[in-house]
Amino acid sequence: NYLFFKRHVSLTTYLKNNLFKTGVFDTTLAMNICSQMLMCVDTFYRAGYYHRDLNPSNFLYCTDTNRVIIIDFGFACKAAPNIKNSRILNHHFSSLETHRFNFEYTIKDELESLFFCWIFLFSLNKLPWTNVKEISRIKYLKRNTPI
Repeated sequence: NYLFFKRHVSLTTYLKNNLFKTGVFDTTLAMNICSQMLMCVDTFYRAGYYHRDLNPSNFLYCTDTNRVIIIDFGFACKAAPNIKNSRILNHHFSSLETHRFNFEYTIKDELESLFFCWIFLFSLNKLPWTNVKEISRIKYLKRNTPI
């Protein structure tokens, strides 16, 4: 089965077209988007799961309802204590802790990934490590870049 979204656009595209529409950063829109993204993550967590691949491309904006939705649950897992993981899905948006081998994945890692998404979305699609390919350098920049 497939689900098609007719009036959904990528959140990144929507923000590019609307966040600076008047030439000024729209803080009301930004706070609304952040709140909705957090609610998506919280709802999924309260249902007992971690998304584990939070990044801007996994959020869509519904132009009919002005709502943000989360997509791509392919790497989701049950939220349970002592989940050990050795696989990082997206080095640019994953939490700093997930760069360690055999780390324990928690809601803190989800929220840190969400924070990196917010920085990316509201800084015109840039993180200090956006163009860095070397994983150790990404880790270093995450740890040492003042945000």
